[in-house]
Amino acid sequence: MDGHSKELSRQPNRLAALDGLRGVAVLFVLLSHTSPYFPSIHPAFNFKGAGKYGVYLFFLLSAYLLDRQIALAMRRGERNYWGNYFLRRVLRIYPLFAVALVLHLLLTRLGITTVIKNWEDVAAHLMLQEGKGVFWSIPVEMTYYLVWPVIMLICGAVLGWRPAPVFAFLAALIDAAAWLSKTGGLPPGSLIDYLPIFLTGAILAVHEVLYPRHGRRGGLGLDAAALVATAVIVATIPAVATTLFGTRFRLNSAEMRILAGACWATVLLTVGFSSLTYWCIEKPLSGIRLADLWRSRRDRDAVDDLPHVGTEPHDTPVGEGPAVESQDRRG
Repeated sequence: MDGHSKELSRQPNRLAALDGLRGVAVLFVLLSHTSPYFPSIHPAFNFKGAGKYGVYLFFLLSAYLLDRQIALAMRRGERNYWGNYFLRRVLRIYPLFAVALVLHLLLTRLGITTVIKNWEDVAAHLMLQEGKGVFWSIPVEMTYYLVWPVIMLICGAVLGWRPAPVFAFLAALIDAAAWLSKTGGLPPGSLIDYLPIFLTGAILAVHEVLYPRHGRRGGLGLDAAALVATAVIVATIPAVATTLFGTRFRLNSAEMRILAGACWATVLLTVGFSSLTYWCIEKPLSGIRLADLWRSRRDRDAVDDLPHVGTEPHDTPVGEGPAVESQDRRG
């Protein structure tokens, strides 16, 4: 095995550190769906509509993780990869998707209105022709799973994983998708609308494979950029933007999808946010032990029990006694 192959084999397929970002995505979606049912503490704390940012983060992570695996497998020369790829994608999505659709249909039959009215709706969703209500993101992501191998095969088989042509090709696809999205006329839930977000994740994945970082951090500047990106995400949440700027941003517009992809990509590239919480919260508290707290309290109680030497005018100040005694001994 040559050095290049060894380098590729050392890169892990699973990145446990990204589980935290998945949690952030889930939090955005949960806050968005539950905000209307809780009393408002302040207008800016209404997260209704912010679930889009959580889904955008899911799309970015899906593209990054999946395209990273594809690129590694292709450059390692793994055989029989595509059969397992499609099988895993189907098993990951369709079983739970089908169960959720049938449960919604049963609720409709019981008198609880849902977006699934009949078996035709179930079939249309399973065939990726519909994406109503909370199911809108499933056809988008599943279509991405089906289309993306073609994109990655072009990067590998046609462009030979040469960095400049590959990145130029992916950037051109982002421009084309954004232009098509702005012109309108695309069906609801079209993959093209969300292609810039997926492509941003793909660029990060390919860059990671072509230029492995070996665990190196991006530096303070990139950490600061991640914090700014996080601030931009929060500031453009509808209720927050209305409070701060007196206006709302359309999170489902082509411009905002590109902005969201860039911001989440910056956060993904760095540990800026985790660094901030580490230095401000985790590090100061991590060294505290019960034994230390007990010892500190015990020492404080012991000092309180001592006579208050040096508090009366006729007492010799503490520390001067030994010095005077030393001078007397020297004569």
